[in-house]
Amino acid sequence: MKILMLTAKCGMGHYKCASAIEEKIKSTYPKAEISVIDIYEEQFSWAVTYFYKFYKFIVNHGNFLYNLAYKKVLRSAEKTGPLKFLAQILLRDFPDLIERQTPDLVISTYSFTSELMSYYKEKTGSTIPLVTWITDLRPHNGWVNARTDYYVVADSSTKRDLRLMGVREDQIKIGGIPVQDKFSSAQGKDLGQKKKVLLMGGGLGMLPRDLDFYQGLVALDQVDLTVVTGENKSLYKKLKSSFPTIKVLGFVDNVDQLMEEADLLITKAGGITTFEAIETQTPMLVFKPFLDQEVSNANFISNKEIGLVLPSKMSKSKKDLDIILGVLKNDDLIRDMKTNMEKIKTSIDPFVINKVLLGASGLCL
Repeated sequence: MKILMLTAKCGMGHYKCASAIEEKIKSTYPKAEISVIDIYEEQFSWAVTYFYKFYKFIVNHGNFLYNLAYKKVLRSAEKTGPLKFLAQILLRDFPDLIERQTPDLVISTYSFTSELMSYYKEKTGSTIPLVTWITDLRPHNGWVNARTDYYVVADSSTKRDLRLMGVREDQIKIGGIPVQDKFSSAQGKDLGQKKKVLLMGGGLGMLPRDLDFYQGLVALDQVDLTVVTGENKSLYKKLKSSFPTIKVLGFVDNVDQLMEEADLLITKAGGITTFEAIETQTPMLVFKPFLDQEVSNANFISNKEIGLVLPSKMSKSKKDLDIILGVLKNDDLIRDMKTNMEKIKTSIDPFVINKVLLGASGLCL
């Protein structure tokens, strides 16, 4: 079977999800031919670097504009302005991509590529099965498209949202947000007197800029702190020069190991990070979300009691130091969070990918 994975590196979560799905398919179907394609790299190879730089700038410094665009998508499935223009450009060459790849199945982990594939099927009459794996805990209208054959969602709450949006029961399967198999090897951690704290801000290094926050963490008794700054080189240099006792890392490829070693993860409420933490059973403290798409992730963390949402804005995180200290001293709370993470792990169908592929194979016949 030839499988085309469509995705994008907007925040890396979509792409990491696609890579994890590829890994899981290969473990069961080693002869499957799988291509993972970033739609923007494919269509805008000459300018993709500038495209992603602009995206990072908007996320880091233009939160209002980002949230405004996100709400526009939530309110209406119709695209206007820049989004409509971008869709028209991508659609122009999209048929060539499909014809070159000749896939038996398309799996999309990015809402925009789900829309493109659905539109392609509508205009050409193509019967190539489309599976959309939703990487948000709350789906927006861009995820739901008429020519989608199956949806795989993170949680039962996501499934309820899709049902309210008109998706049929038999089209939806619950499979969590896939993470690489290396995250699943974590063993139970014994809580010692000295707690290991891992502070991460995703690939973009979205972390507090106020050095007083880090000074406060360093001052906490019996805390061993590791900070992963990702692509945030400015913060990396400041922490390296100011705090010799903090283990400061830039962009890393061993997040699984760091999570496994940590007693507590302090981070933003990203969907893929949340499920990585669930797999490693690393309790979470998440910064108050400032991106609308992460509000539902924070609610999930709180409602499932696998972590706490800090009340202050990231720029005021120093105010939350007492809460962080309280959690670190409460071993019973940390153990309860770990237990709740284990419950979520056991509720996810480990064979959902196999079932989707079998169902899609029937559609191919």
